[in-house]
Amino acid sequence: PHNVFTSSENWSNMLLQYGNNKELFSAAKGWKYTSIVGKSIANSSMLTIDFSLSYGVMWSYNPKTVLYARSTNGAAEVDASGARIMARNILVQFTDVQVIAGDDSDRKKIKTIGSGKAMVLKKGAVIHGTWEKKSAKERTRFYDNKHREIVLAPGNTWVEVVDTSMKVEVLK
Repeated sequence: PHNVFTSSENWSNMLLQYGNNKELFSAAKGWKYTSIVGKSIANSSMLTIDFSLSYGVMWSYNPKTVLYARSTNGAAEVDASGARIMARNILVQFTDVQVIAGDDSDRKKIKTIGSGKAMVLKKGAVIHGTWEKKSAKERTRFYDNKHREIVLAPGNTWVEVVDTSMKVEVLK
């Protein structure tokens, strides 16, 4: 969801609970990436996600830069410096999302341990598969339909966590 947030206090509590050691954040625990970006491998040009009636996200693919540009509600999304939000890989994680009852901030309870459907966009291609996270100490892994871990293109990676009931489309 677009309204997930945390605090320094929560991060500190997480480090106290799980430890702050090199093993927790080691490269071996990270996602797999190729050594070079390479060229586009397919022609899927746009991903749309309708988070609600009033909030939609669109990722547009540019085969020349091999990057996806993010827009919200039809407007280009930019960071604090004014630079366009871009990503090399888009991971869509379908899971159960519920509004926390009685919460005035409309916060969500999101299932992050377990498994579910996934979609990975990289270099213009769409890979349908699954995600899996065995415990809070493990990283979420993304697999293709043959249960092989998906290797990403080098660069930044954006994860869109989406309720299983939301409309998500890939357009060519």
